[in-house]
Amino acid sequence: MPTAVTRSRSPRFAAANTASASDLALRIAGAWLVLGCLAVLSIPALRGSSMWLGWLPFWLVLMPAAQCLILRWRQVLGVSHSTLARLRAQRRGRATRGTRHNRKASQRRPPIWSVALKP
Repeated sequence: MPTAVTRSRSPRFAAANTASASDLALRIAGAWLVLGCLAVLSIPALRGSSMWLGWLPFWLVLMPAAQCLILRWRQVLGVSHSTLARLRAQRRGRATRGTRHNRKASQRRPPIWSVALKP
């Protein structure tokens, strides 16, 4: 009796399979989002609510947008982290530039309230 030889899948193939499924889900969600936006903008009846589905723009626009964000969370987080790091670096640069160009204490003008209070 011949025995069937089963090969275990390598993690490389499993990751490729998962990536393709994720890409397919992202494409479907993106198409759903675009078509839902077009439908809500062009058909006024879809801006209301249904007895069975509830608020239609939620299912046509908001849910596909949330699904796209969930499917691309790594990219979204990466962009947000890089943006925050860039903003922090800019703030540090401004702070160091501001301290270098400050006037000496003897060259500073007195505050307005101290000048206005003198008789």
